[in-house]
Amino acid sequence: MPFSLVLNEAATFKNAILSLKGFITTAVFYITSQGLEITSQDANLLSMIELNMPQAMFDTYSATQTYAFGVRIDLLATIVGYVRDNAKLELYSDANDTDSICLSSFDKASSLMFSYKIKLVDTDPTHMPKQRYVAAVTMQSVGWKAMVDSLADAGKDCLIIVTDPQLIMISEREHLRKTSIMDANKHPSVTTFINALRPFSDTYLMEYLKHFSRHTALNQVVRIRFTEKGLLCVTYLLGNSHDGSARGLSTNGHLTFVLSPVKSPETDSQKLTESLENSKFF
Repeated sequence: MPFSLVLNEAATFKNAILSLKGFITTAVFYITSQGLEITSQDANLLSMIELNMPQAMFDTYSATQTYAFGVRIDLLATIVGYVRDNAKLELYSDANDTDSICLSSFDKASSLMFSYKIKLVDTDPTHMPKQRYVAAVTMQSVGWKAMVDSLADAGKDCLIIVTDPQLIMISEREHLRKTSIMDANKHPSVTTFINALRPFSDTYLMEYLKHFSRHTALNQVVRIRFTEKGLLCVTYLLGNSHDGSARGLSTNGHLTFVLSPVKSPETDSQKLTESLENSKFF
């Protein structure tokens, strides 16, 4: 058998795949000796995702070579939705059918519950670009979701500002402006770490932020980073690990959403930043 990936409990893989449903339609699966990596772009080419599960996360892992193939995420999400969280799950290839991959679920007694074949699709390969980060926030995922939710009925864009020790989010439309502020000194139980090499600000589409923030089931902690080119990277570690450091991200499985900034007449980033620099928030 060319490759076989087994999890004795399906919950981590299941929740990660379900979090992609409705956001992307297809993805590229890379299976190597180091583990499983799934990458894709959204239809608007504004966002990328990377799902990484190192070999150590699997209870049994076998890959005789490197594999790369396209899979319909909507179909895969529907199938894994049938799998119980505590059921055994196997993703494997059939040597007699190179146009499909197989997914099977077993109960605790290793009795087969169901098995599906998923036809492979053609899709363009994508890889997460290497970036230099200029600001990073590590906080409780429910706190991040609450900040985004509090702005959801304001404008379609959101200005995000990071200045140690604060994360500030502003959204406005017409005569309505909403602001959400998280201060690491005032809210240490929610915000565990804010680091900014320099004050950072840029504007992002609210509809993407709402999707990125709703996956609190993946982990209690989320890491939000910003690159020197303005890319927003939202990372959830998979499983129970809370180590959001660079070392933790490389040794634990993670799901990362990346979003490009936008320029919008609704939110003048420079104007708002200048007005806030003289306010009590700084």
